[in-house]
Amino acid sequence: MAQNSTRYMESVIALAEKLNFGRAAHELEISQPMLTRNIAELETILGVQLFVRNHRTVRVTAAGEAYIEKARIALLYGERALIAARAVGENGRTVLYVGKSPYTDPALTSTLLSIKLPSHPDLRIEMTSQYSYGLTHELVVCV
Repeated sequence: MAQNSTRYMESVIALAEKLNFGRAAHELEISQPMLTRNIAELETILGVQLFVRNHRTVRVTAAGEAYIEKARIALLYGERALIAARAVGENGRTVLYVGKSPYTDPALTSTLLSIKLPSHPDLRIEMTSQYSYGLTHELVVCV
């Protein structure tokens, strides 16, 4: 199984968003050569190009789009793992993640957020909506 790491995922996502090595490296607070190396190492591991680039332009390939879609989710779940462990360690809270669409009926959202379960008094609900070019926006509500 190929080795993947958060640095590869973060590098690919940043480059795809900026389409410029210098700006992507600046966003990640790493050097441009380090970003270039991360992308090249991952492409070698995968055996496919994630970007078509020359000295003037950078374009995401179909393989790059596929990788980015799953990398965003992987990073999101990695962050959720940290949140869940921290929540349990600090105060024993249970985190419930709920996906919602921008088209979800507001009454349904309000009803969900108003639920107080006697068996889970410290339940924390996180509502997530994925839209706008795959960017994830989260509304965190403690009920």
